[in-house]
Amino acid sequence: MELRLVFAVLSLPVCSAHWCETRHGDRHSLWCASAVGNLPVVRQLIQEGAGLDDGDVWYKTPLIYAAETGQIQVLTLLLEKKAQIDATDCWGRTALMWAAGSGHFDAVELLTHHGADFDPWVLDDSHGGVPFWTTITDSPIRQWWMSQMTVSSLAVSTLGNFKTYLAVFTGALLSVLLVLGTRYLKGLPMKASIAKIENYLPVELNRKRGFSRGAQLLIGKARLPWVLGAALYIFRSVEVVTNLVAILGSGLMIVWWPCWLPFVIGGFLAPTLHKNYAVNLAKPILITAVKGPLSALLALLRTFLIGSVAAAVWRDYRSRHPDLGSSLQIAAPSTFWTGWINPEQAQAQVKMHSDWTQEPTQLQATLGRIFDFFVSSVLFLVALYATSLASYLLWFVVRRFFRKQPGAHQAGQLVEADSSFQEDMLGQILAALPEERSWPSEANPEVLWQPERFFDSMVVKLSLHSLAVVMDINTIFTMVSSQRYILSLVLTTILTQAFVKEILYGSPMKLSHAVRQSAQRGILREDLLKLLEDKASISVLSLVLTTYSFYFCVQAPFQAMALLFSIVLNVYAVTGFIFEQIDLDLARAGEDSLPRTGRALISL
Repeated sequence: MELRLVFAVLSLPVCSAHWCETRHGDRHSLWCASAVGNLPVVRQLIQEGAGLDDGDVWYKTPLIYAAETGQIQVLTLLLEKKAQIDATDCWGRTALMWAAGSGHFDAVELLTHHGADFDPWVLDDSHGGVPFWTTITDSPIRQWWMSQMTVSSLAVSTLGNFKTYLAVFTGALLSVLLVLGTRYLKGLPMKASIAKIENYLPVELNRKRGFSRGAQLLIGKARLPWVLGAALYIFRSVEVVTNLVAILGSGLMIVWWPCWLPFVIGGFLAPTLHKNYAVNLAKPILITAVKGPLSALLALLRTFLIGSVAAAVWRDYRSRHPDLGSSLQIAAPSTFWTGWINPEQAQAQVKMHSDWTQEPTQLQATLGRIFDFFVSSVLFLVALYATSLASYLLWFVVRRFFRKQPGAHQAGQLVEADSSFQEDMLGQILAALPEERSWPSEANPEVLWQPERFFDSMVVKLSLHSLAVVMDINTIFTMVSSQRYILSLVLTTILTQAFVKEILYGSPMKLSHAVRQSAQRGILREDLLKLLEDKASISVLSLVLTTYSFYFCVQAPFQAMALLFSIVLNVYAVTGFIFEQIDLDLARAGEDSLPRTGRALISL
């Protein structure tokens, strides 16, 4: 097909008139007779048995030629003879699209009157995959076309496509297979009836079992000053945006994924596989987090290296596409980075930088501003992340060489005092209810409702995590509406794993019981905390896919704003997980990691 298309383009004459008018040898073909409006010849050829739906080298049918040139009489005749009204050419354009793009409103009305498939949200592959309405130059047709672009029409066109259901149901089926396969490899029971489900006594009878990690989470928050905690949380947010949104999500827009993913994942995994590789692979997102001076240095070098590679690929792309607003490519010498360029990058660049028509509409201008804001914000946060790492390393060096370090005896006393503080507070938390006087004031859940700790509230945390799931579902809808079925399949597989696991091996009643006990206790119960951690792991992949789809799947401002909101929610989920696991030391929390006194308290 590609060779035929190249030959057809090279053979197309360059002139202002329609090409059929210059090819006298083809005057009596049905294609050319339809294009120039020669109605008697069209009738004669049809009577002689000419194929109504035969396509030429471009796969364009006689009906498409008549619509392109606005030949109403020929169009009417072909429709009366039952010509296929929704036939497409090699660019995926129908007769209706050719009529609209060529400025023939009467032909558009005739085709829609005869039931032509009309999708106002259709994409135009011949212009880099931008929304088709942006290629319409005739102002009345464009205004009419845009008036049909409603949310309901988008829902109808998306839900009426069987590929939508195929992608979603295939993703759900894959999630079932992944859950079953994971349990089988781990040696866990496959039947729900024999799966181990923890039974928790009422809080009044046992206030300790199942709340140890949640209690240590409160202790970590109580020990960390609010200002320092806020600064660490902001840094973790910037870190998540840099590693997941900028490097993985936005980097995939520039660099082809078979080249980019192994390179980036190797850059994160390589420095950490020499130790605790099992833990790193169990919670891979923690690999990306800075934990000390050495990891900060590695993160700074990694960011610089990955950024340099992305910049090299971008320069190579710019040498071939001097006009970012056009998908056309000029000849340029091949370099090492040429094979790394994402073949679909032109589509995103055209959408971000092209006015698409001579007079950009308000919708185009709004989309352009949203894209500019997003890209500028991401680049600013990457620069802030690199600056923060460099400042931290400089502070560490100065502190290391110019500040007196505590001796071994003094350091041992500090560790012993800290352990004693942890044991005492742990005992108070696990033995009391929030309203009782024995509850330590530093970790009282009522403190979490203060403005500065609003987002630490259990109610707010559960609500935002639930809202993130809803926005992920909206992201799947955005993907399928832009015909990105593979992306939607992958995100569906990722998102439905938690639901499948809960349906097959969990209990909705158990989950509601965990929420009630956690609310009564003022502490997140073990299984509820594990569920939130699983959601954070899902948010990692969802954040990358949502960022990638932001460049390729957005067709309207409301979709862009929805995806931005989804990105923010997923950043919140991942940031909270990293902050709790590393900065609040929850990764080592649990009965096995507690001091001896703490384990004794649990066993009471």
